Amino acid sequence: MPPIREPTIFESPGTEPDVRIVVFDREFHVHSAILRHDSGFFRENLVSSNASGTTASHICYEYVSVVDDEGAWRLEQGKEMSTTEAKELKNGLSKPAEEAAFEKLLCAMYDTPYPVKSLQELSDISRLAHLYQTISIVSLSLNSAKYSSPRFPREINLNPLEALILARELRQPFLFREALVYAVSRWADCRFDRKVLDAHPDLKTIVESEYSKISMQIAIVLYITFASVSRKDRIFLFVTDELKSSVSLDPGLPPTRGAKYFRALYERLASWDQDSCSSVKEILQELLKINITLVDHNYTVAESDKFLCAQIEDGELPWDLAMDDRSSD
Repeated sequence: MPPIREPTIFESPGTEPDVRIVVFDREFHVHSAILRHDSGFFRENLVSSNASGTTASHICYEYVSVVDDEGAWRLEQGKEMSTTEAKELKNGLSKPAEEAAFEKLLCAMYDTPYPVKSLQELSDISRLAHLYQTISIVSLSLNSAKYSSPRFPREINLNPLEALILARELRQPFLFREALVYAVSRWADCRFDRKVLDAHPDLKTIVESEYSKISMQIAIVLYITFASVSRKDRIFLFVTDELKSSVSLDPGLPPTRGAKYFRALYERLASWDQDSCSSVKEILQELLKINITLVDHNYTVAESDKFLCAQIEDGELPWDLAMDDRSSD
């Protein structure tokens, strides 16, 4: 067994850590009061009758990782060492990843910002958060997490439906909205695998609803502009000129279905002060909004042919905002 690294000690003003948790090759010293407050699991299992009463240090509670016969692991109280050597973790799990995810779970409890580098890492955190009944506190912590890795927004852009499912599991509004924008922007792409949401009909309904709203706005703009072409209005004559020069749009995408066309139309209309343009301008402003914070820098958002304007109100999120799993899962 590799030597345990120097313990990671979490601090709380005025108190000493009284819980030692060993997760594979990592050791954490934490406070029972914080565990009880933020975790339904520890509130039920960390009880004074199980305290070891160690006098050599402030540590009163011991937890270690234990791998079961199916390759899953859990924490057990009262053992002197981790019992993992004889059993292997099941496929898809690795000790370093599990150690890192558990540390970030503790960071969430201590209100300490932590980095999130990939959807897989977030999935690991989510799995442990469900197990230890800390979804509420983890969800809150993700509002201030460090999303500095360019890999993370790239993965959300390429796998928005998986990210949407994960954000719902975590009951995380910020990540749900980010994933929704990317999902809606790619919903019409024939290469996009919508079947990912077949097992999540409520999420599919949300994506389709937001996509329909955008499609309706597009239809209104097209109706107004094409209906006006016959009047020889110089503004709307621009429509046909722009269609002729739309060769830069994504292959296979009708010119009037991409954001580039509508961005060019808006830029032309913005320089003309005519009452006949006002309603179109207002709709275009909504269509061309960029409602993402985690930008995939592999492409320039301002030049993208995707509509990144999807949005959802708090009351439309697919979970109860008042739900708190710290008392029961």
